Amino acid sequence: MRAVESELKATEAQLAKKIDTKTAELQRKYEEYVKTVDTMLPPVKASTEREMEILSRSLEQLKLDAQAAYEKKFQDLMTPIYSKLGDAIEAVGKENGYTFILSAAIAGQDVLLFAHEDTDVSDLILQKLGIVSTASSENPD
Repeated sequence: MRAVESELKATEAQLAKKIDTKTAELQRKYEEYVKTVDTMLPPVKASTEREMEILSRSLEQLKLDAQAAYEKKFQDLMTPIYSKLGDAIEAVGKENGYTFILSAAIAGQDVLLFAHEDTDVSDLILQKLGIVSTASSENPD
């Protein structure tokens, strides 16, 4: 987890630097515009305003892309950890003959981490509701 946190912080810093650079560029353009707007010819003024609008939209898109990139990086780094943890929980459950393994609480909610396959009553509930499960129809006993 420390390695993941470190890599995520580095990714966040890299993305923030790109955003800061684009923000500074837009700020410079705006300050220059404010200083010279009174002396600009109408075509130059219109062109400068379009350029700032494009930069502004580009900055907003960069922020959205950065958020998406960060989330993807988080998922890419966490998926193997979650998988390894899930495999370990399942192995402990099977090796020790547990029927269930529950967490004390994750995000304030008790969570079922492991259940022996013999305890799955989903098909019984579906039958009670008059629904034929695809799993039972595909694998008739």
